[in-house]
Order: sequence, then C-alpha cells, then structure tokens
Amino acid sequence: MDSNESLEVPRKASWWLPVGAVIVLFALIGGLAWWQGQGSPKVVTKVGAVIPLTGASSLWGGGVKDGMDLAHSEINTDNKERFKVIYEDSQSKNDVAVTAGQKLINVDMINALYTHYNGPSVALSPIAQAKGLPFFYDTYSTAILEDNPLSFKGYLDYGDACERYAKYAKENGAKKIAILNEFGDSYVYCKQGLAKYYSDREIEVTETLANADFRTLLLKLKQGGVDAFVLNTNEPHAINLFDQLKELNLKFDSIFCEESTCYTSAVQAKSGFVENLINYDPYFTDNFLKKLTDKFGTNDIVRITPIAYGYYDTMRLYEASKECKNLDKSCYITAISNVNNLGVFKDAPTKDRGYYPALKFKKVGADGAESEIKL
Repeated sequence: MDSNESLEVPRKASWWLPVGAVIVLFALIGGLAWWQGQGSPKVVTKVGAVIPLTGASSLWGGGVKDGMDLAHSEINTDNKERFKVIYEDSQSKNDVAVTAGQKLINVDMINALYTHYNGPSVALSPIAQAKGLPFFYDTYSTAILEDNPLSFKGYLDYGDACERYAKYAKENGAKKIAILNEFGDSYVYCKQGLAKYYSDREIEVTETLANADFRTLLLKLKQGGVDAFVLNTNEPHAINLFDQLKELNLKFDSIFCEESTCYTSAVQAKSGFVENLINYDPYFTDNFLKKLTDKFGTNDIVRITPIAYGYYDTMRLYEASKECKNLDKSCYITAISNVNNLGVFKDAPTKDRGYYPALKFKKVGADGAESEIKL
C-alpha cells in the first residue's frame, strides 16, 4: 500500500462520519417515536378483585363484577387499556379468598387489591399490607383502617344506620332489641349504634346466623321479650327466615334490614312481604339509576346496589391512579380519599379513609307497599 492509499481512507471516513451520524440520529428519533406510540410498553393500573362469583353470596358478587366491567368499558373507550381489573372468585369462603389474593399479588403483580364482605376483608388486609399494596374493601368493619394504613373503606356506616333505627324502635315502644348477624364481627358496629338508646341487657346478639332453620331462634327471641331485631344476612337466608316467621305466626314490632337483601323481587315472590319491615340502602341519584336501568334492563334493588358499588369503587380507583405518578403507592390512598362523588350517590362524604353513602329508609305497610320514612 503506498502513501496515497494510506491517506485515501481517512478522507473517505471523515466524509461519511457526518452522514452516518445523521442517519443514526434519524433512526433513533423514529425509533423513539415508535417506542412512545403504539410500540411502547403501557403503564397499566392493575386491580385485583377478590369477590364471590360462586357460593352463597354470588348474586352480590356477580353484580359487583357487572359494575366493575361497566366502569372498565368507560375508562378504556379509545381501545388503549390503561386500567385493568383481574377477577378471582372467593367462592364466599375466607380461605379461598386468601389463596386468590396471594395469586393476584405474586403472579399477576397487581397495583391494588379490592374485595367485599367482612371475612375476606379481614383475611386479605394483612396480606396486602405486607406487600405494601393499597387495599380497598367494602364492608362494615372500620377496625381494618386502624390496623392497615394503606386501606380504604367503602360501603355504608353500619353504626350510624343502627343508631337511627334504635331511635325509631325506642320511640315506637320496643323495649328489647336483637341483632341477627351472619357476617363476622359486623354486629359490633351495629351494637355500638343501638347502645345509644338501649342498655347492654336490652340488646341480644346472635353472632352466627348461617342456618336454613331459624324457628328455634325466633321462638327463643320472642319468649325472651325481644320486640324488634336487626337482620344482617344474605337473600336466601332472609327468605327462609321470613317463611318461618309466617309459619310460626310470630309478630315483631319491626325488623331492620338492607333493602337489597330483604325486599327483593325474589323475597317477595317466595315469602310475600313482612309488615313493619324497615329497609335501608344507599340514596342513588336519579340519573345514575336511569343509567343502570337502561344498561341492565332492571330496577330491582338487589341487582342495582352491588352494580353501583362495583362501578363507583372502580371509578374511584381509576381516578386515584391518574393522580399518582408511576402508580406511587404512598399517594394512592390519599388520592382515593380526594375523589369526588362521581354522580352515583346523592351524597357520599369521605372521612377517615372511607366513604359513607347517604341512606334512604323505607317502611313496608300492611298492604305490602313501601313508603319512605325519615330516621
């Protein structure tokens, strides 16, 4: 190789270097545009929902899922999935709920855990807390809020509802009152409300209500001087209990129960109506009720209520996720607390890491018709 050749190569290389740099730069810009567009990995908030899709409480769980699915469809309207719900069936059993929760956390790598009912809520909270995950639960218990700083409570204020009923029962002459309870320690909160108007000896508690035959219990309550009772159970057990009340021809001054459990179309079809039944459930906005009626073709409260909770809670979780960059867990619970009412409930004030829908109370008269009452 002569000296001219040895100089030729550097001259060619120096001429191509700027051109090559430009080509590489354009390639990088194009690649970055592709990366940030449809080819980029999306930041998707994944919520794990452990709800009863089979078992004794499957009617409620199925409604919750319908509401969550509706919210999901509204969130991801442009086909860009930014929020995802992964369902697991608790089968209405606490141990199954725990296994489901562990799978969602360790396999699906969820960003938040969500559940319904007292037993699963109590069982799943420490598991979520150990992983540092936000935990959104719908049940009566407020003890979870004290134990788990990353928890947020949905559902109504059971103590307040029972306090209002106690005032009504006392004013209408009931001297002794009972709580017929199926769901864990939820009776504790109702008893606190009743205690504002009744002494401890005037309140009787049945802590476990999971039986098809309530006749012995009902007779015992009546013989023990109980004039009124709070019923906290599911729809199938309410049907059995009301049937047996009629069979025994027993009358109580009043019975206090969620409308979505005790005054459903199934209850009325199988048991007729129970006079002096005091129903309560959240006060939904007219627009939201119309929306659900149009979507699902029914205004049956047993269908509407769980759908509403599933929809509302999902929208709260989504709105909170938008406020927390990179799904930062430290801000998630605060963000959930700051979400507005979203047009579902007439009022649902947030306090102490929980929201509490305003309640509507109705009384069933001698003709079977409901009339709204103020409690």
